[in-house]
Amino acid sequence: MIDFMKYIISILYFSVCLFCSCQEQQAFIEPNVKAAVEAGDIYRTTYVDAPTLPLNQGNGCFGSSYSQLGLHVHPSLVKRGHKYGETHLMHIEHWIRAKFGSDYLLPLARIYWANPFEEVSDYSQHQSFYDGTIETIFTAHQTKLNVMTWFDACEKDLSATRIYVAGNTRPVIVIEPLKVINLHYAQQVGQVVNITQEEENRKVSLNCQGKKFCFYVRSNADAQVKEGKLYLTLKEGENYILLSYKTKSNTPVVSSLQQTRDWWHQKWNETAAIQFSDSEAQRVWVRSMALFLSTFGSEKLGLAPPTGFAGNSWPFPYPQDLSYIHPVLLQTGNIDIAKSWIEYFAERIEGMKAYTKRLLKVDGILSPWVFPYGDFEGYHDPTPPINSITRYTTPVIWLE
Repeated sequence: MIDFMKYIISILYFSVCLFCSCQEQQAFIEPNVKAAVEAGDIYRTTYVDAPTLPLNQGNGCFGSSYSQLGLHVHPSLVKRGHKYGETHLMHIEHWIRAKFGSDYLLPLARIYWANPFEEVSDYSQHQSFYDGTIETIFTAHQTKLNVMTWFDACEKDLSATRIYVAGNTRPVIVIEPLKVINLHYAQQVGQVVNITQEEENRKVSLNCQGKKFCFYVRSNADAQVKEGKLYLTLKEGENYILLSYKTKSNTPVVSSLQQTRDWWHQKWNETAAIQFSDSEAQRVWVRSMALFLSTFGSEKLGLAPPTGFAGNSWPFPYPQDLSYIHPVLLQTGNIDIAKSWIEYFAERIEGMKAYTKRLLKVDGILSPWVFPYGDFEGYHDPTPPINSITRYTTPVIWLE
């Protein structure tokens, strides 16, 4: 994966440098940014009742990947293995310290259709990178469903789902915080779930190995709690689900959608744009930049895994991975994100010194390949996951 990422980043970096060089050597025609970005959009017009690549979405702090039917994969399919991928909500502040004294991001919750649909017709799915939305439309049980998801680009702890229902069927959506979580290195941790009513919100309180979290759900659908899950029965017309991490949000769904679209429009117009004559190269460029901007922010809350907030493949952040992306951020004008990474590492120098002293008994810095979300105190105590610390650390020693 790392070699593949290096290859992709090298192509992007070369493209940006070539683009900048051409600006200096010849007359420059300003590209149509909206058209350039929309050329990378994802369109699907056929529903396939089989594993399909999920679509990644996020706002730099909060994110997920979504299945063909607009929500997460049903648990009955997840149990068959990893063919369908992991689809669940993840937040950069939702983690615990567990085996090997390492830090692990936890899945926050799954949102899925309660009953799998036997037949799906009139299907389409569109991921708009310019708007920051995924829209999925299909008909099931003679009922037309239109699902749109986004992660609020201004309120970073807020995710939104809007569903239009036209027909006689009243589909049910399940919001499930996991009670048993499988983590890397063959771990399985338990989580206590408690759901209570607080005015127009449902508060979901979580306790995983003594660490407490919470999120809030606000919806106009009929809500019922059963066995630690929230069941939402949709009504005719517009339904919405606003899920906010840590604190309640009173933002209307229409306002959240508009401010998210406005943010993405401004972000793309402030980011260096390239229009390739080759359509495949254009799609690689747009989708790579969309992944970076959806996964990384300037909040200095920690480093997301290279695959984004999907929980797929390798679940840990590598500072080395960021070093491949950093030049692209600089060249495309995303200075705020690039600057925040430098500040984030600089603010942790003393922690890295103490980490090196504790594990190697020497002065200086030997930075771990996998950076902690919490403090360095107690990190990788008593030993890192790999026996040889030099194999999974950055070999840079700073002697004083």
